[in-house]
Formats: sequence, C-alpha cells, structure tokens
Amino acid sequence: DSERLVASPLARIPRADENADRRRQPRALTENELVRLLDAARRRPLAEALLFNRGWRKGKPGAHLRPETSARLEALGRERALVYKVLTLTGLRLGELASIRICDVVLDGNDPHIILDAKNEKNREGSLIQLRADLADDLRRWINGRTGADRLFAVNANLVKVFDRDLRF
Repeated sequence: DSERLVASPLARIPRADENADRRRQPRALTENELVRLLDAARRRPLAEALLFNRGWRKGKPGAHLRPETSARLEALGRERALVYKVLTLTGLRLGELASIRICDVVLDGNDPHIILDAKNEKNREGSLIQLRADLADDLRRWINGRTGADRLFAVNANLVKVFDRDLRF
C-alpha cells in the first residue's frame, strides 16, 4: 500500500494444494476402537489414582485410596464413558451435549429421544434426537433419582484433553 516495492516477492510462489498433501487423514473410529475407548474411559480415573505420584515408586501401582474416593472415581469413569457413547451415537457437538438437562431427555414409551433447544443448537432450529434402545437404557440408569433441572452430564472445556488421555490409555 505504501508503494515501497514495485512487485510483491511472494506473487510468484504457487499456492499449495491442501487436498493433495494432507498431513493428517481424518477417519472414524472402528467398532473395536470405540469399544476399547469406552472401556479405557471407564477404567482410567481409578487406574491412574492407584499409581504413586511421587518418589522412587512414581508410576507404579500400589497407592491406597479411601472407599469413597474409589466410588467417586468409578462414577467419574462411568460418566465419561457414557458421555463418549452419547456423543458417538447421537452426533451431538460438545456444547450441545453440555446444554442438555435431564428434563430434555424423554425415555418413556416406545420413542426415546432428546429434545435439543434451538438456542443451544448450531443451526438454531431445534431438534428431536432419537436414541437407540441400549443408549436409552444406559441413560435411564444414569438419570435414576436425579431432578429435571440438573444438567445431564458435567461437561467442561477440558474434555478434549481428557479424551486425548483416554485414547492414549
């Protein structure tokens, strides 16, 4: 704009074809990989807590936990595995899943579904998301005894980092 150069030195460099040279090919998880991921998500919180954190035994099993801590970590693992299962089988985005309340999940009758408000959905139209029978049973067990205004899952912004650690586990 200041006309200090007569011609741009970058004008002669051809634009790279991103489709011809993709560094990372995206793909869906296979059924076996998904089963292993759900199992790892369920087991990892307790398994990592049972490892020593410091000292010469760091990373080795044998740490002792209180029963209430073990129960809390097992519940966290069950929740995390169910979150991944819901995301996989419904196609919801993370923000959409975080916005779902218990009262939005309809499990009665022959047509279990989730009602997604338009304000929480990307296309702002609102949706009715059908649930498979096995997922509906899992959600029924998860919701048992909880009130309708509560969030369905405690989803935070770090779930992607947790997901990566579950994949490595």
